[in-house]
Amino acid sequence: MLSQSASHQINNEVTFLDSAQSPLVVCAVNLTFTTKNNELLDCRLTLQVTPQLYNRIETEELFNLKPGIYNFEQVNFLHDTNITIETK
Repeated sequence: MLSQSASHQINNEVTFLDSAQSPLVVCAVNLTFTTKNNELLDCRLTLQVTPQLYNRIETEELFNLKPGIYNFEQVNFLHDTNITIETK
């Protein structure tokens, strides 16, 4: 049997808590599941964050972002543009 993917538009605020119980409010935009024979193979949550929140995520090493992939060098983001993060 072939694997199947289902994608769901969320577009809602989601609040995560860091280890100090400090809230991290992000916009969850999409949730995608991939299954095969009723077994979950993959799950991805796509988030949008402000540049300021992204800097916090990067500085505090939240979401286990892979070093070297997300920060090749110091990057300055536009202040009015959201950044998309896909978690797995």
